Amino acid sequence: MATVEERGPNEEDPARETRAKRSLYQWITLPCRTCVSRFGPCTAWNSLRNHMSNKEIVTKYRLHIFVGLIFLITLLFVSLGWYYRDKTREEDLNNQKIFVDPRRRILTLSDGQDEVSVLLGQNLPQWQLPLHCPILTRGNPNSKECLWKNNAVLRVDYFVAKDEDSGGSAQCYNVSWQTLRPPRVPYDCFDVGNAVWYGPSNQSTETFPIRGTFDYIPTPYQLGNGGIFSSVVDLYWLSSSGVGLLLNADNPLTLRWNTTKPNYMCVVSNYTGPLYGQTGRNALPIMNYTLCNGPDPLTTHLVMKSMLRGMKDQGVPSLDMFSAPQWSVSGITRKTDYDQEEVKAIISRLKMHKLNCSLLVLDGDWQRSHGDLTFDPARFSNLTNMTDSVHGTCDLALEVSPYFDYRSLDNFHSGVDKQLFVRDAGGHVPGLTHWQNGAAVAMLDVSRTSSRAWFHSLMTTLFREADARALRVSYGNEGWLPYKPTFSDGSITLHKLRRQLTEMMATFTSRLVVEHTAGSQTLPALLAVRTDIQVRDGRSCLVNTIEKALTLGLLGYPYVLADGFSVPEGRQSFLSSQPSRDLFTRWMQMAAFFPAYKFSVPPWIYDEETIGLAQNLSRLHTDLVLKAIKSPELKQDAENGLPVLRPVWWVDPSNLDLHALHVNDEFLVGDSLLVAPVLCEGVTQRNIYVPKGVWSDKLKNNIVLGPKLLEDYRVGLNEVPYFERMPVYDDELKE
Repeated sequence: MATVEERGPNEEDPARETRAKRSLYQWITLPCRTCVSRFGPCTAWNSLRNHMSNKEIVTKYRLHIFVGLIFLITLLFVSLGWYYRDKTREEDLNNQKIFVDPRRRILTLSDGQDEVSVLLGQNLPQWQLPLHCPILTRGNPNSKECLWKNNAVLRVDYFVAKDEDSGGSAQCYNVSWQTLRPPRVPYDCFDVGNAVWYGPSNQSTETFPIRGTFDYIPTPYQLGNGGIFSSVVDLYWLSSSGVGLLLNADNPLTLRWNTTKPNYMCVVSNYTGPLYGQTGRNALPIMNYTLCNGPDPLTTHLVMKSMLRGMKDQGVPSLDMFSAPQWSVSGITRKTDYDQEEVKAIISRLKMHKLNCSLLVLDGDWQRSHGDLTFDPARFSNLTNMTDSVHGTCDLALEVSPYFDYRSLDNFHSGVDKQLFVRDAGGHVPGLTHWQNGAAVAMLDVSRTSSRAWFHSLMTTLFREADARALRVSYGNEGWLPYKPTFSDGSITLHKLRRQLTEMMATFTSRLVVEHTAGSQTLPALLAVRTDIQVRDGRSCLVNTIEKALTLGLLGYPYVLADGFSVPEGRQSFLSSQPSRDLFTRWMQMAAFFPAYKFSVPPWIYDEETIGLAQNLSRLHTDLVLKAIKSPELKQDAENGLPVLRPVWWVDPSNLDLHALHVNDEFLVGDSLLVAPVLCEGVTQRNIYVPKGVWSDKLKNNIVLGPKLLEDYRVGLNEVPYFERMPVYDDELKE
């Protein structure tokens, strides 16, 4: 071995190298030697060391060592892969916006506190799973598409809806179904849970909030099926938990509330009915809806109101319609075939009793045959004299409809020759339906441009002849369309037809009253709400007027008209009867706080005290309600689709209790006026729920701090409880 002096500067010391290898070997084998010293299980390794050198062991087992190292490295990478996979999945879940369980077919929308679920595709085979419908959607978490092969396609889009005025927001889904082949149809069920729900129903009672069960099947032969659907057909519901549901009403949807599944509203789309089986309407059933979830019902409603109304706004009704009561000629005369002298007699009565009047409504049969659109010359021989006497006290309003009696010789035959009417199933001759008193009439085909132009010409002549200032639109009491109707527009729907009828009438005047419509929230029209009389606990009571008004307000119709009393048994029987003085007084007290109201029973048939009460309530309406409607705040709210009459929870939607949620015999006018009328005859006390705030009780002349339930509040026959909010104290309340 070379000495240190004999080695060069770059040569290694062999002894040092040997010591280094031995040290490395000892370090590597330390665990085994420890094992041997403590437990003695490594005898094979110890025997191997006795027969082989370290170098021979490394040489013989280096392949094993290499494989072991590869295994350790692979295990390390797999562990890292699983770790980062879990992290990525966690991030995907955090970013995920659409939660669909394709196996259970459940769509869930959550705002972090509450959630709403939808049972999807109930008409699809239960055994079939959708294609390319993963639980996690990567790339675009705001959109998902699921395909049930040869059956249907589901598309879901997520978005956050915001209200620019209030700054509130809600999480929303747009859901659409497309059927690929019959007999599959869109069929979803929405969990209504234990929340309180507001919206349309066909129930004659218990409409605000919705209670019990109901089914709604749209038909072209009835104006709705009772309840709210008898006034409008708009499919929007709002819950106390902040869930909003808006269905596209142009789809022919059948609704089943709590009838097929407990605590579920199920919706089925089916194109087999009239209008949807016509030539050119061969598309398979579809369904579209928007589902939103916000922190409270008011926030959700504010962000969804623009979806409900759309963007086309044609203004608000003329404020002159709210200045004083309207008066029904057929109601006051108790006949439909009145003449000009009877009209003039009403004007004389109004003047004599010093009763205010905004519109005198010529409803009933002022024409010789319905559809003439001219006055019957036998009963109105001096039309100019009559209209002059009217205009000194009221403006004249005419009740018209889009129907033409076959006995209206000129207009009916002209419409037939020009093919301006809705045709029957064969598509060649006009289809006839029943008007009031059994008359056979044809209906104007408003889907045809030439029909609208012809009708507009007739109406222009009529308005000029009668010097009319307002219009009331009626669709009769029975079937409003002929059997299996055929329109010139093959894509017409029942919802679109109702909307087009109202749009056509709105072109004549901004003083418009309609009894039935759909999708007309942006049109300048008053929606008429009649009052029903029912016996409850042995007393006759006014029902459904406040409930309907509050529901219509949430559906986007801010202005409603308290339209006298309903006609439950036919017009003739109603005209021969009248409500009791007590009940009529209670109706006047309630109606005076509506944006507008119409007398179908004159107060002078009772006594002087009733006439004086009508005078006082008219002044109260002008001082309070008209002033509120003209205020910049409420006027702006109404232009944006918010109701004039509001539920009591409106002022404190984030702190709801059972009293606030179920009150349906009180209402707010704007945010500052609370009205709690008595609605049954012979009643002189009631409970009143006062919502959050400091309220001035104008009847008792004291202050009430809400929320508070005033039990057994005493009310005289000629008294109506109302409260004015004192906003100056709101900041102190919050502190």
